[in-house]
Amino acid sequence: MGNRSYLYDKEGHVLFEANNSLPLFWLGLLNTKILDRYRAVWQEYEQALKILNEAEGMTEEDIYQFWYQWTGRLDFIVTQKEFLGNSQALLRFSQRNLGDLHELTRDFVNFLRQQLPETTDYLRLSVLEFSDFYEAPTAFLAFLEAQVRLISANQETATISRVLENPLGEGTGYGTYAEGPAFGDFSQKYQSYETPVPLSPPLEQVKKKKSFFGIILVILLALICLTLLLMFKRSQLNYVNLEGYDQASSLDEKSLTQEKNTQIEVDKERVEFDLPVVFNILSEGDISDKNGNSWLVMESEEYPDLLLQVGIKNKRSSLSPQTYSLNGLGLTVIDKTFVDYHGFFKEMLWTLGQEKGLVYQFETEETQGELSFISEGKITDEEGLLFEQLIDSLAVTEVIPN
Repeated sequence: MGNRSYLYDKEGHVLFEANNSLPLFWLGLLNTKILDRYRAVWQEYEQALKILNEAEGMTEEDIYQFWYQWTGRLDFIVTQKEFLGNSQALLRFSQRNLGDLHELTRDFVNFLRQQLPETTDYLRLSVLEFSDFYEAPTAFLAFLEAQVRLISANQETATISRVLENPLGEGTGYGTYAEGPAFGDFSQKYQSYETPVPLSPPLEQVKKKKSFFGIILVILLALICLTLLLMFKRSQLNYVNLEGYDQASSLDEKSLTQEKNTQIEVDKERVEFDLPVVFNILSEGDISDKNGNSWLVMESEEYPDLLLQVGIKNKRSSLSPQTYSLNGLGLTVIDKTFVDYHGFFKEMLWTLGQEKGLVYQFETEETQGELSFISEGKITDEEGLLFEQLIDSLAVTEVIPN
């Protein structure tokens, strides 16, 4: 999940996507004339958003209709002619400022040029969700304008260091799993930076596969024991550190039980939280890599309609945990609120449509994370209280080297 941005072609196919970032190469597709073309509608959106936040008695349907009416209106259209001019400025900027990444920039431009064969073709940048990171929509526009002017003038931007550390997440965006032509198939340079985290299966498949756990329990136990042994021997790789699995009480158990405390090491930070009740980790909902990018999906026998999803990303890594997206699950966000539970760089609480879920996002110096409760029905008051307890237990501490 997260605040996602998309780069579409004329047909509405996703060419690139980004999670909690706005890739620098996308900014190079814009210019001040394009921003001026949309300035009035973004100002109108800011006024409408202010009215929404101050309104009382708003229903779920009212909020849904508000977001629905603005979806698409705030996207930036880049025509073929604009792309051809702006992309040349991006290439000059890249050659001067990005060193070895210039080849990746050139691949990015050439790939997009192939998607715009006709003068009537265009690209569409959807960045509404990312604008939530800014105090106001007009503040976001000011940021865009400043970055676009720097790129056009061939001057360094504040995001260059992040691009050099994370060429895909902060540079091109992710193009391997796009709906349209795949940039990952086009660019060998892109492939050289990419070591994909396995994609998660659809939610329906996860639910169905739970019925097979009893059959493969012995195999799972053996694999997990081996994995834990390897994790112990290779602790310097910062793999997910689960505070022990308990063997199920009988062969009829469907999964393995995770103990209350969970720790995930991400570079120089340790993310730790306590589970308010016993949750079981689904076998295909436990993915991590050596950088600390981690994805967990869990269920509780006490709350059978509830799934807990945990996504943790190392901000220095070019990869992101492949968590379920809200759109992919047919869910919408009806409320986004900035909160301050722990004094992190950023904390947000989301409420999902029909009260089917709650999402807590946080960001620290090294880490971006999400804790999500997703329900087949309406989240109950008791489940909401469990979610608050989960957030309250969250701690991010510095990892002290041995």
